Amino acid sequence: MERPEVHYARAADGAHIAYLAFGAGRYDIVYTSGNITNLDVLWESAQEVDWYQRLAGLGRVVMFDRRGIGLSDRFTPGEAPPVEVLVEDIGAVMDAAGVTRPTLLGSASAAHLACLYAASHPDHVRGLVTYAMWSHL
Repeated sequence: MERPEVHYARAADGAHIAYLAFGAGRYDIVYTSGNITNLDVLWESAQEVDWYQRLAGLGRVVMFDRRGIGLSDRFTPGEAPPVEVLVEDIGAVMDAAGVTRPTLLGSASAAHLACLYAASHPDHVRGLVTYAMWSHL
């Protein structure tokens, strides 16, 4: 799989959220990773690429670096946004990528963000899958 091009969604407060889309299929999958990610660096790991290829076999995958992580805009520790802002970043990425009713896949410490988005916007989500969920809240 070739490395997809990184794009940027603009959040309601003007922050830039880095995302990419790859694969094709009947359904869209928006992946909210709980790992500390960098969309450029992920593609250097053969194991990561293999996992993303398998995921892309199910549909088009949209994944992003959460605010403050990887290629997305930073914030200072004293200015960390509330969880509601991080949840709405998912919607900003979906809008920018042209996704209307995806299955949300949330893992580890970001799974709660996918859950909160699905609960807040049930008409915008087809399904919800969590993996190794934990929350630091």
